[in-house]
Amino acid sequence: VTGAALHLGNRSENGVAIAPLDVRTNQRGGSLVNEDVTLTPDAAASVREGKSYLLVTTNDRPAGEIRGQISAGQ
Repeated sequence: VTGAALHLGNRSENGVAIAPLDVRTNQRGGSLVNEDVTLTPDAAASVREGKSYLLVTTNDRPAGEIRGQISAGQ
């Protein structure tokens, strides 16, 4: 794992990164550190509406190894 970021975007679109996340890496992998992210009111609304995702990058796939859409809890 080389990085991770919160992006705005629907399931069918690639969106802009709005918050890079602190990823600690070593030779075997990486781990996400507990982190607080400050969002604008519009960005927070997008997250609540399910219009955001996390994108994790690696050396093999610097454009994105895995993507996880965020959905609001019910």
